[in-house]
Amino acid sequence: MHESLLKPPRLKQGATIGVIAPSSFPYYPEFSLFQGLEHLKKLGYKVVLGQTLRKSLAQGYHSASDEERAQELNWAFRDSSIDAVFCARGGVGSLRILKMIDYDLIKKNPKIFVGYSDTTSIQNAFLSRSSLVSVQGPMVAVGFGKNSDTELTKHYWSTLFEMLKGEALELGAWLGGPIPLTIKEGKAKGRVIGGNLILFSLIASSEFCVPPLGKILFLEDIKEEAWRIDNFLSSLEIKGVLNEIEGAILGEFPQGEELSNPSVEQVLRSHFSQKPYPSFVNYPCCHGFGREPIPLGVQVEMDADLKKVSMLETLVD
Repeated sequence: MHESLLKPPRLKQGATIGVIAPSSFPYYPEFSLFQGLEHLKKLGYKVVLGQTLRKSLAQGYHSASDEERAQELNWAFRDSSIDAVFCARGGVGSLRILKMIDYDLIKKNPKIFVGYSDTTSIQNAFLSRSSLVSVQGPMVAVGFGKNSDTELTKHYWSTLFEMLKGEALELGAWLGGPIPLTIKEGKAKGRVIGGNLILFSLIASSEFCVPPLGKILFLEDIKEEAWRIDNFLSSLEIKGVLNEIEGAILGEFPQGEELSNPSVEQVLRSHFSQKPYPSFVNYPCCHGFGREPIPLGVQVEMDADLKKVSMLETLVD
């Protein structure tokens, strides 16, 4: 990562949010794109759709061709009328466009970028190639599109927008779901890297991933069997990532109905309990029960005893 990080301008009331689909298309009824767009409008923001959503360019499990998806992302940063970029959903396919992104353009036009899951590769590439921070948080057709009137979702949306408006927050509020648990006690400071376990493990040690030394690693995933999680964590072990970080924040790793032996928690403990740094599991973010955002590239202090993450600086300027 470059010494000097890029922070985007803070989000102002009435700003324009560009909504893109750099991975898969948000098919209805599984995803609720229009409900999410309406919610953003009710909050007082203008919304502009990228071409993959306006023209329904979906090709198989991708929202459009590789070239069209990369063009859409570059457009969102090039267009001066767009103040922030939100992803509609994750899915698959972001790895295919990493070499098509104009990182110089991103660097010259830093903007808020919100996504998680498959966008992990894009967000870590932004950090590595453009020095741009971003947020792993609710997406338009997922976090904003469903259950929009519950107190739970209102809390997570409020937290996200407070962050985007310039607040340095204490994160990790538990409002239900799996209870956060300490794996290795202690506190640690560092800049956050990571995201989805599979995507991060695939780009680790490449030009699209910052060096892990001194960082806080955040990892999460969904419906992955324990043995697969074990394999991907072992990959990070082999690449040296797990020996160079200062601390680990682990998500909920929801598995669906089937239980495994060993459990996912046991696998996580086998990798992190003997490390010299603090770690905890069930941070309520992304694919889990909770939708608490977490900032990538931002300096934080994690407390594995309290299962909290405190931002030591703002995400935005």
